[in-house]
Amino acid sequence: MSIAHIESDLGASVTTDTYAGTPSQDVSGWRTFTFFVENTSGEARSAAFKIQISPDNSKWVDDSAEITLTQGQFNIASASHYLRYARVAYKSKEPTQAANLHITFQAQA
Repeated sequence: MSIAHIESDLGASVTTDTYAGTPSQDVSGWRTFTFFVENTSGEARSAAFKIQISPDNSKWVDDSAEITLTQGQFNIASASHYLRYARVAYKSKEPTQAANLHITFQAQA
């Protein structure tokens, strides 16, 4: 028996002082999904991220606590509630100190 699986590399993102979001993922066809976020900064920079969900891909609600990543750290997060779309929102932890993040989405039917 084969289980459907998808992996989407959402690429590299550079943080700013305000939250920005990754491209949204339509999660309506998946039983479970997770975002993997890694701080790939070459310098000692910290970033914060959280999961956001939306019913219509335009109104976003926070669905996880803010997670802080220092240089070289990584973590995972998933939504606690269901709405059709999900994304990672991210920002710099310290003002004017941009961090580099690499974000991956994986889902399973």
